[in-house]
Amino acid sequence: MLHRTARTSKTTKNHLSKTQSSNAALARERHYPRTYQRTPGLTHSITTAAAALLVLTLATPVIAQEDGPRDSWSLGLVAAIATNPYLGEDTEVLPYPALTYRNGPFSIGTFGVEYDVYATERLTFSAGLVPRFTGLFSTDAPELDGIDRKVTGDVALGLEYDLGNGFSTDLTFRQEFTGEHDGQELVLDLGYGTQIGWVGLKFSAGAAWQSRDLSGFIWGVSPSEARPGRPAYSPGDVIIPYAAVNAFVPLTQNWTLIGTARADFLPSDVSDSPIVDEDDIYSLILGATYSF
Repeated sequence: MLHRTARTSKTTKNHLSKTQSSNAALARERHYPRTYQRTPGLTHSITTAAAALLVLTLATPVIAQEDGPRDSWSLGLVAAIATNPYLGEDTEVLPYPALTYRNGPFSIGTFGVEYDVYATERLTFSAGLVPRFTGLFSTDAPELDGIDRKVTGDVALGLEYDLGNGFSTDLTFRQEFTGEHDGQELVLDLGYGTQIGWVGLKFSAGAAWQSRDLSGFIWGVSPSEARPGRPAYSPGDVIIPYAAVNAFVPLTQNWTLIGTARADFLPSDVSDSPIVDEDDIYSLILGATYSF
């Protein structure tokens, strides 16, 4: 629940189990992976793949198993492509490996640590530690000279509720704890899960509130980074709406294809930043996972 890009919630899984047809027996037996967004916040990269980085921050994917054995592993490789909102940066494709180990309510992997503190048939409360990357990590564009954001860490608290009939709602709060910006983020997500043949789908829409400190870290220009033609800028508190569709297709008992298409709609306080030259971000993530 803390990693929102394309995770299959309890609601989705319950709905899938009710709607799967007899010709999808393999899918019924499959350990459905979760590839979770979160959230605006749903990025990962090393140097120049800022666009794909931002995808994975604005929709942080975590690949794990919800219904598999109590002790299970998931290995995956995903590729992300996105329009890049930052000045001077081009759209790029970023391949990224994913590894997750899950034992009951505990999971740890490439994208953080999570523990389901309390869980019932409808309600789940979880807590975790997750990294936050930004598209300003090791930038190449001359227009972004002097701007280089570090990878930070967040404490994340998540609440997921099964609304029934395939619908679910998630609320996630993140607080930075590594001393870089002390910002907060609150994400509200409404999702609907269904099944078409062997293809599991989850449609979601929501919005992320980012505090002044966090939005300044992601979208702003500090006084020390100001240059002629690039004034200091702080967006203040912002709200970023988004919509996404996530899909997964079980190929065998162990292999699953996953995909996410997402659009983030930047408010004027973000798009008016001197380092931002887009109003929206469109992203696509494709990959495969092997679970055992």
